[in-house]
Amino acid sequence: MIRFLLLSLTLCLFAAGCTKKKEEYTILVSAEMPAPDIAARIAEIMQDDFSMTVAPTPPGMTLFEALEAGEGDFAIGEEPAERIEDVRTVVPLYPSILHVISREEFGATNLYEALIGRSVYAGPTDGAAANLLKDFAAELGLGESDYRLLLTPWDEVPDTYFVLGGLITNDTLSSFSGYTMLGFGDPFLLGKGTVAEAMALRHANLRPFVLPEGLYGDLAPEPMLTLTTRTVLAAREDMDAANVRTIARQLFENRSVITQEYPLAQRELTESLDVPSLVLPLHAGTLAHVYRLRPSIWQRWSDPIGTAVGLLAIIASAVVAYNRRLSAMRKDRIDRYFASMFEVRDAIPAASDKAQRGELEKKLRGIQAEVMSLAIKERIEANSALVAFIEMSNQILNELYREADRGVQES
Repeated sequence: MIRFLLLSLTLCLFAAGCTKKKEEYTILVSAEMPAPDIAARIAEIMQDDFSMTVAPTPPGMTLFEALEAGEGDFAIGEEPAERIEDVRTVVPLYPSILHVISREEFGATNLYEALIGRSVYAGPTDGAAANLLKDFAAELGLGESDYRLLLTPWDEVPDTYFVLGGLITNDTLSSFSGYTMLGFGDPFLLGKGTVAEAMALRHANLRPFVLPEGLYGDLAPEPMLTLTTRTVLAAREDMDAANVRTIARQLFENRSVITQEYPLAQRELTESLDVPSLVLPLHAGTLAHVYRLRPSIWQRWSDPIGTAVGLLAIIASAVVAYNRRLSAMRKDRIDRYFASMFEVRDAIPAASDKAQRGELEKKLRGIQAEVMSLAIKERIEANSALVAFIEMSNQILNELYREADRGVQES
């Protein structure tokens, strides 16, 4: 009994020792919502495969700098304007919307008026929104001394908010009393050269986006044309491709969990993604998952190839039919020469003198010459009809010669 208990204990310890420990990963996020909540949902989705914790971006570093430095294994952030050499997209998550909100009393009608001489809050000073603000201001001819960038929106009430993030919640809308939202052109002229489209041309990570009428109540009572940038789950290029593939598969399969947290995720979190448009290229692990069900080159081209083969068959049939028709026409012409040759043969018995037989020979040789000329001109093959004609015409000539010899003997 004791031996059995010891054996059971040994087996239990062995089994516990053989249990594979889940790999641990850290997801870096910025403070802007909904990134922290989305990261928490991703950790929940992946809990059976990996142990994931969510951490803020270390002070003094941008999100992707921290990722490159190994401060975390994954990061959720807005696409940068340019590629980062060692950073890759695991999955696109959701669009981050640019909100430009100015105090109503200033009566600003465009971004220049909302910035010049104003205090501006644009999130972390080294974040995506702040960097985008600096680019936009420079394009408007404004230097950093022409406006004040606030570190927080609480120590001083900002004149203007310039922030990237999710949709403004109903609870937050009340804090924007006395403010109005600015757009980037007439939403009804989208596709006809609006300011938003001009900005998107200058910045590869931006796209025009229309906020519907009434979404933000009095803050934006009319449809509002603004800009978005894609927010992605990113990893370093050297992250294990098999693990990245697992994460991508799980997130695509559990898309509803993310979209319940943030409905706009349905616009980006899809396997039918636009790979060439990504600023940060897709990770090899995700590519392996996305392309797994894509048809081979033969499958993709099967319909055009089938159509081409069908057309070639029709053309080949038409060529064969044409050649047969041509051959039949040529045979009909030779048949007419056969008829003329038989007329000569049938006239031989009635040819009683040398002159008549000479005329028949001349006629027959003329028929032979015409047939040979036709064969050369129209490239008639030496088929059975042509061979039969030549042999038979030669037999008739020999018969004429025999009749001529018989006439000489009788005389």
